[in-house]
Amino acid sequence: MAQKRKEYLRFLKHQLKTPLTLVRGYLSFWENGSYEKFPPEKQKEFILKAADGARTLDTMLNDIFLALILEKEKPDVHPEPLRLMELATAAAAQASALHPEKKIDIAVASEPDAAPFSHDTLLVQFLFRAVFDELYKSATGGNVRISLKETARHCIIKIIVTDVSFNGAAFIKNSTLPRTSLPLHTARILIKSLRGSMAARGSEITIKLPNLAEIV
Repeated sequence: MAQKRKEYLRFLKHQLKTPLTLVRGYLSFWENGSYEKFPPEKQKEFILKAADGARTLDTMLNDIFLALILEKEKPDVHPEPLRLMELATAAAAQASALHPEKKIDIAVASEPDAAPFSHDTLLVQFLFRAVFDELYKSATGGNVRISLKETARHCIIKIIVTDVSFNGAAFIKNSTLPRTSLPLHTARILIKSLRGSMAARGSEITIKLPNLAEIV
């Protein structure tokens, strides 16, 4: 695991440079005074893109620290009602932004009469981001359909990938992603510690999380 962590951190060094370069690039217009050449609406666009890059960088750094902490410690959970649809949609959008070269569409749907579900926001956000980011790395194209089903006791997250080259079992085991497997590896540890499960059948992945009220 130590070697895997080193490889992952080396990979992250490259990944972190993408949003950092974006932020530095747009802000350099103000550093050298060249922003005056652009109309106000273009200046605003640059600032907004720099702010978006800073938010992406902040999220990635938070995930790195959380992954490293969870490798050594049992998660400290704080149950609260969650809007899973919003969390999943935001994580999918971020994964798409980080991998613009991949032609993958993620659609998130929730059953209409879902029961209120309590979980830890930070941990669930991490799970979604880890899984979706790895999906983008492993799938070559196609569509990904995410369905969320909430009950009084569980949340069932079903992920269906149409990419014929995608193997759900290999994805879960990280056998095809040796350099970038720390987040997903940590996600599996987290799911297990919360008495949940993660399984695969063909190109379909199912994650089941219990209501934290049942285990806290």
